[in-house]
Amino acid sequence: MKTILFCNSLVAIPTMVELVNLNQLQGIVIPSAPNPELHQIKQTATERNIPLLEIDKEGLSGTLTQWLGEQDFEVLLAVTFPYKIPSEVTQLASKGAFNVHFSLLPKYRGNDPVFWQLKNGERVTGVTIHSMADEIDQGDIVLKESLGIFPGENYGLLSARLGVFAGHLVKDKLISLVDSGNVQLKPQGDDGEWLGRPTPEDCTINWQKMEAEEIENLINACNMKYGGAISLFRGAPVRILEVNPADVNNAAMLGPGTIVYADGQYGIFVSTKDMKYLSINILQTPEAVLTGRKLGALGVKIGEKFT
Repeated sequence: MKTILFCNSLVAIPTMVELVNLNQLQGIVIPSAPNPELHQIKQTATERNIPLLEIDKEGLSGTLTQWLGEQDFEVLLAVTFPYKIPSEVTQLASKGAFNVHFSLLPKYRGNDPVFWQLKNGERVTGVTIHSMADEIDQGDIVLKESLGIFPGENYGLLSARLGVFAGHLVKDKLISLVDSGNVQLKPQGDDGEWLGRPTPEDCTINWQKMEAEEIENLINACNMKYGGAISLFRGAPVRILEVNPADVNNAAMLGPGTIVYADGQYGIFVSTKDMKYLSINILQTPEAVLTGRKLGALGVKIGEKFT
């Protein structure tokens, strides 16, 4: 399965490594926009003498088509590539053009399925490999396998595990299916919903409306790609990166978002709409990244509020 890999993220590295180890990686295509995550991919291409093309959206037809004409390949494979690859390009792949998507399609179509699955409290995710089609994330399915989500798992950790899982799926199943000519395409169906990239509003905690579990899910979904879930404290924006449910004895039930306990030994605990408590473990203020214990030691008081 001589492959051209399209990618834009560190989570594509396990797939890249599997293809390199099998001598199946014939070229790499990445966006030309600056992205520090692509350093290792560029380094691997240089060390292994793998052809590398950096391209912008406008070059997806002419420039890309010309470059592909100079490469020896059978398959196009996209892992986190941000642009739609036009049909005149996908048709150049003699054994198929496929996309790796981090959800169980048709659920969670869109360019950031990991965020939405964590925000919505899903307990099972997975990897779908599907053919590229005119509509993004709607091509026929080649492979689909589930992966459990650990309690408290955040965006970065889950993305990394999905990347490794995808690499194994490519190595253990996709390559043999393609090389043997046994790819069986299954239509997705029309019951999926497209979810776009989250906005700042999507990443903001609404203490008055959200229950403790919803808040924890949102915080996990925002850590680290979106810098944490957004809130206000003492009138300034803060980013909450980690919380966990907590039991607080003899605490007054104050309003949602209110600190009910604070000190330097145990940290700070906040009440929620559903009469539960969250321990604020890590947050970022405009000045620093702090633990809840550090914040408690700095004089945060019971009765102060996150809004």
